[in-house]
Amino acid sequence: MTITDLPPAARRAAIAYAVLSVTNIVLSDAGVRVGDWITKPMLMPLLAVFTWYAAKAATGASASATAFTSTSNSTSASTSNSASNSASASASASASVSASASAGSLAVSSGASGALSPAFLRSDLRLPLAGILLGGAGDTALIGKGNWFLVGMGCFAAGHVCYLLTLRRRGALAAVGRPALGGYAAAWVVLLALCWSGLGSLLVPVVAYSLLLVGMALAASGLSRTAAIGGALFLISDAFIALDLAKVHLLPHQSTLVMPTYVAAQFLLALAWSGVAPARRSQNPVLNYAV
Repeated sequence: MTITDLPPAARRAAIAYAVLSVTNIVLSDAGVRVGDWITKPMLMPLLAVFTWYAAKAATGASASATAFTSTSNSTSASTSNSASNSASASASASASVSASASAGSLAVSSGASGALSPAFLRSDLRLPLAGILLGGAGDTALIGKGNWFLVGMGCFAAGHVCYLLTLRRRGALAAVGRPALGGYAAAWVVLLALCWSGLGSLLVPVVAYSLLLVGMALAASGLSRTAAIGGALFLISDAFIALDLAKVHLLPHQSTLVMPTYVAAQFLLALAWSGVAPARRSQNPVLNYAV
């Protein structure tokens, strides 16, 4: 399934998310603080709505593809059997039926091209939706000042745990490559080296949070290209926040890059959670776990 195949409800939610994101970015850059209070708390709930409807559509596409595959296999097996009159033809038909049964079994367990099973909506979607909504709580907390920053960081940390658990269930951890592992490890070390002396009392919570964030981004690289880009953008967005906290200015107006990279990251991850973005592997790990 692609974005163009999404149902109207999902498309409307995506458009509303995009409009609200742009509005928030423009108002924030203009220094209109009330714009943050109006727009920012609404972003992640809208994204959660999009994820739900997109996943529902992807599940329907999976069911249709599985039914089509099963029908095709049954027809193929029947044709092969009726055409078998000799001993050699009978053996060939038997092999064809066996191959068809195997294909049907794979289609049921895996779905079509990594599509999702109905079990997905009942079980696996709860974690990413919780992560998205925790991000919304973090967004709202970060509008405040003082200790609200730590509250917001805690919300995002809990959200990353939800994302990590989702990625583990879908088998992404086993698909992480060594280049990604080395790249993210190097990025984490460089970021800490840049921010270490300027974080003060925030050093310990920022280090702990950054470990979760880098772990999530790394795990996302094993799920799909869309998830990998989303995880990387999430890391970039929060890296700019850390640099601002440490008063390290690598780029002019770097704080203005926080929200664009963040809203893009969450949307790309939502595409991955919902099953709209194709996975690297044609499988449905949800079926390997008790629902």
